[in-house]
Amino acid sequence: MSAVPQQATAPGAPRIAVRDLRIWYGTGGAPVRAVDGVDLTINAGQTVALVGESGCGKTTLGRGILGMLPPSAAVDGEVVVDGVDLAHLPPRRLRAMRGLRIGLVFQEPMTRLDPLMRIGDHFDEVLRTHRPKMSRAERERESVAMLRSLGIPPSRIRQYPHEFSGGMRQRIMIGLALVLRPAVIVADEPTTALDVLVEAQIVEILAELRRNADCGLLLITHNLGIVAKAADRVAVMYAGHIVEEGEVDRVFSEPAHPYTRELLRSTISLDTSDLHYIPGSPPDLSAPLSGCLFHPRCPDAMRVCQSRDPGQTATAGGGRVSCWLHRLDELEPADREPLPDREISVADEA
Repeated sequence: MSAVPQQATAPGAPRIAVRDLRIWYGTGGAPVRAVDGVDLTINAGQTVALVGESGCGKTTLGRGILGMLPPSAAVDGEVVVDGVDLAHLPPRRLRAMRGLRIGLVFQEPMTRLDPLMRIGDHFDEVLRTHRPKMSRAERERESVAMLRSLGIPPSRIRQYPHEFSGGMRQRIMIGLALVLRPAVIVADEPTTALDVLVEAQIVEILAELRRNADCGLLLITHNLGIVAKAADRVAVMYAGHIVEEGEVDRVFSEPAHPYTRELLRSTISLDTSDLHYIPGSPPDLSAPLSGCLFHPRCPDAMRVCQSRDPGQTATAGGGRVSCWLHRLDELEPADREPLPDREISVADEA
């Protein structure tokens, strides 16, 4: 049985369009530009994976889409879900949309499930809040059907969260996000702390979501293996910007951005003989660099990279990349000169 409910949206129709989204946090000094001019579209039945190092802005982007940011955060741009701009909704209307039109799967379900509530009560609360006209019997039927579709016996609906394994609890979290049939689901590191066998089961559920549902899924993860199995497209994020986006197979086989290439080289597999890492660390987002933000760590950096932003360039297969290597014909010979070898200090790598 399918692990996801069906929707009526035509395949390929846009479910969410993020346009020039900017999110910054107020501090005692300069604001931290955690997300800076991000554009991202997810169509019906499509999974887009968001990858990058810790601190690059992935979770902030996910929470910004949901409107779940702290009071110190400021937002500009658009987050359009089925024609409604969530970024500019009043808080009350946004809370009503959350869950009903856009859902979230958290990293660690044990911190999100109420230990004093039975699993059935969690589902009942979600349905009662957003579908007040449903009877109790109808809510229970929906809850049982969702659990069964995720491989959880309906007899366990009366049990408490602590009576389930970590993988089962994550399935429940996915079910809670799906039961209202939202247009978009944001899954933030959904396989964190799970062993590889359970992780494979969750990946299969996410892959089935891609195959059978008409919602759009934003999958935030560090695990590039999951991306290869569960996503249609991948967006690579660095220092608050999306530096490359495209079809998973094409990006993995022919990475267009040096940062993407270095991330893939750092992945460990059964064939790994030498460990690889990217020297240095992401820049301080309260005082961003000029030019390409990756240039201090980039093995292919040219002089132009220090002073001028490369903007976006289209790549084969409908992708895009932000790198001067794909605009060489626009550069003067002096601009193309490689930067001198730079020694990255231990402090930079901390």
